[in-house]
Amino acid sequence: MSNETRAARTSTPPTSSVRPRAIAVVAATVAALVVWGIGKAAGADLGVVLSKGEPKTEIGFVAIAVVGLFAALVGWGVLALLEKFVPAKALLIWTVLASAVTVLSLLPVLSAEASGGAKVTLALTHVAVAAVAIPLLRRSAAPSR
Repeated sequence: MSNETRAARTSTPPTSSVRPRAIAVVAATVAALVVWGIGKAAGADLGVVLSKGEPKTEIGFVAIAVVGLFAALVGWGVLALLEKFVPAKALLIWTVLASAVTVLSLLPVLSAEASGGAKVTLALTHVAVAAVAIPLLRRSAAPSR
């Protein structure tokens, strides 16, 4: 190998998807918290009955942050696995899967025993995570081989 070839290889750092994906996770979590904050400021009663006969559980800042963070991290992980095992179709499979999970995640929210304001606010937090995470994680995806 010539010195020029070695220099060319070492001068171009490999493109890492870690930073844009971490930004996507944080941005998706923040989006959910913004929606939650707007709902709270608008006076939505964010109490939800999780089980019949139980008292209402207030869905607060920490719950929204943890669930938003978890969902975005799972999205990142699934995308990374798909890129490793089915690189040619990873982005397509992941986008369909992420969209389907988003729609399915709305079912328990909409069927929960909660006020209309809680249902709208919580459903919009799910949509906010998806609306931010899906395009940003897609943008960070490895090019198809």
